[in-house]
Amino acid sequence: MLGRTIKELLGGSSLGGAVVKAGLKTVADKVMALFKGLGGKGSAGKPMNLVEDLDVPVPLRLAYNHWTRLEDFPQWSKATQRVDLDRKDPTKSNWKARVAFSRRSWTATVAEQIPDERIAWQSKGQTVVNGVVSFHPLDDNLTKILYVLEYVPHGLFERTANLWRAQGRRARLDIKQFRKYVTTRADPEEEGWRGEIRDGKVVRDHGSVLKEKEHEHVETY
Repeated sequence: MLGRTIKELLGGSSLGGAVVKAGLKTVADKVMALFKGLGGKGSAGKPMNLVEDLDVPVPLRLAYNHWTRLEDFPQWSKATQRVDLDRKDPTKSNWKARVAFSRRSWTATVAEQIPDERIAWQSKGQTVVNGVVSFHPLDDNLTKILYVLEYVPHGLFERTANLWRAQGRRARLDIKQFRKYVTTRADPEEEGWRGEIRDGKVVRDHGSVLKEKEHEHVETY
């Protein structure tokens, strides 16, 4: 039942409807097992799971577009220092961030990306950060973002900081910073990455999707 509910939630079902169908108390109950077994622990610490939802007063497409602009993350994320996109592989990006008292880097790989719906990724490197973010329209100018994160601390400083859930507080602050950014600073005319990824493979690239939309627009008239 848990797995089916996760698919319902991240597949676009309303938050309330998913809860009713599952008979569970909270959204967190449905998603905590989502990353079980992802990322080798090795010498790393115990994984920390974070589930947050946030209402953002902008249209769904605007929120989604700016979340996909990974290279812009340092403009609003206090933790993220730099994101380099892999020009040859749209599923991959290289991250540098400040974690606790240290600087860490990792490579993120998108496993699934459905435009205006959800993005799921896994990572490898000095720090393991896996996640899913999904977008749910509440009104024409109101979008709910559900953010699920699995963070595996590495090293003494990160494991010590994790005792106080420092990284969780940082992540919660960052997603609130995204709301401020997309509401007050983001250019509504800027396009995000509109491609589609399934099972770690690009099934429709950004250019193809835009051409399809242009063709549909021409046919309409």
